[in-house]
Amino acid sequence: MRRRLQALALAVVLALAGCSAATAPQTEAAPVLEGHDLTGQAHRLSDLRGEVVIVTVWASWCAPCREEFPVLERALDALEPEGLRVLGINFRDVPAAAEEFLAQQEASFPSVVDLDGSVSIEWGVRAVPQAFLVDRDGTILERRFGAIDDAWIEGVVTAAVRG
Repeated sequence: MRRRLQALALAVVLALAGCSAATAPQTEAAPVLEGHDLTGQAHRLSDLRGEVVIVTVWASWCAPCREEFPVLERALDALEPEGLRVLGINFRDVPAAAEEFLAQQEASFPSVVDLDGSVSIEWGVRAVPQAFLVDRDGTILERRFGAIDDAWIEGVVTAAVRG
């Protein structure tokens, strides 16, 4: 009986070790991101090299996206002077609805229009909201599924900007 308990305990420890959140972060070069906003102005992620960028993928019909826009604006208020930028990707949206959404949110950052979803697919996006933290060299530091919150900004994003 004791041997079985030891074997079970060892199996549990090994299983938990494989689930550890302390694994090294997976980094990769950010895909190309360029396009036009709703006014026709061109935007390119490569133009923001040297800055830390949150790439946020959103849609007007996405309820959690409504929650994260104020968080993004607060982050810009606090960290833009230190080199934080935000670039949005408007995912498969009706342009008029996206325009109304941006006006309601009083968004200060640009968003490229992705009517057919092809830009988002290049980034591996299958659902919104989703965000990517891109470092000053154009490397994705972290992918975030779901709405951005203040804790993520205060922890991960602030560390990237000030690090």
